[in-house]
Amino acid sequence: MLSTAEPIPADVLPELLDSRATLTSPAGVPAAVVRTLLDTAVPPLFEQSPWLRKHRAVVLVDGRCPVGDHVLAYDERIGVYAEEVQ
Repeated sequence: MLSTAEPIPADVLPELLDSRATLTSPAGVPAAVVRTLLDTAVPPLFEQSPWLRKHRAVVLVDGRCPVGDHVLAYDERIGVYAEEVQ
């Protein structure tokens, strides 16, 4: 695990860039999800990289991550999508 005081290792940066997804509203992701993510702090390690500085980290557990009143989910065929919590 990386400490927040360490720079991002050169071999990890390409992996982070390759695993990114752009979430846009209204194309599949509700505006509330995008706003919630934008209100989340940029991870300290991301702040050190000009390539990741404007990104947020979303950790999917079993392909899912709660974000406000929604759940982000990942499907290998369609990518990331949002479901409203019932």
